[in-house]
Amino acid sequence: MRWGLGDVFLCWLAGLVAAVVTSIPVAGGAARGYVFGVILPAQFLAMLAALWFVSSRKGNGLVSDFGRLVPVPRDWAAVLAGLGLSWVFGLMTYELVSLADRTESQQVIVREIEGSAGLGLRVLIVLGTAVLAPVAEEMLFRGLLLRALLRRMDAGPAVFISAGVFGLAHLTDPGAWLAVPGLVALGVVFGVLAIRSGSLAQSMLVHALYNLIAVVATFLS
Repeated sequence: MRWGLGDVFLCWLAGLVAAVVTSIPVAGGAARGYVFGVILPAQFLAMLAALWFVSSRKGNGLVSDFGRLVPVPRDWAAVLAGLGLSWVFGLMTYELVSLADRTESQQVIVREIEGSAGLGLRVLIVLGTAVLAPVAEEMLFRGLLLRALLRRMDAGPAVFISAGVFGLAHLTDPGAWLAVPGLVALGVVFGVLAIRSGSLAQSMLVHALYNLIAVVATFLS
C-alpha cells in the first residue's frame, strides 16, 4: 500500500469541493431537503469515489486495504459494547451543547432534521446520516487515515490522532465546535473497534446505529 497522509487530505478535499459546488446554486438559501437530497450525497459520494481511486491506484482495493466491510454475527458483542460507550459520550456532548444558545450553536444538519416533514425527506435524511456518512467517514478516518498512521506510530497515538482529525473535520460547519469533544471521543471508540477487529465492519455498524438512533430521536422530539 503506497497511499499516505496526503491522500487522506485529497479524499477529504474531494468531498468538501463537491459540497461547496453543489451549494452554489442555492447560495441565497437552500430549499427544504436540498442539504440531504443533493449536498450531502454529493459530498460523501465524491469522497467514496476518491477513496476508491486512491485504493485502486496505490493499494490493493478497498476490501484488501481496509479489511472486511460487512458485519458478521460475531461482531455484535463488540458492536453493542461500542454503541453503549458511544451513547455515554453522545449524552455528555448533548449536555455541553444544551448549555449554549442553540440558535447559535446548532449545526445546519441538525436544524434540517428538526424541521423535516414528509416521508420522502425523512428517508433521504436516514440514508444520508445512517448509510452514506458512516461508510464514507469510516473508510476515510478509520480506513485510510488510521492505517496510514499505524505505519508510522503505535496504535494508541494513531487512534487519538485519527479521532482528533475526525472531530476537527466537522468544523466546516461553524456551529459544530461545541460537539468536537464528543466527536473526538466517538472517534476513539470507532478507532479501537477498527484496530481490535482488523476491519471496518464493527466501526461502520456502530457509527451507523449511533447516527440512526440520534436521527430517529430527533424526529420523535
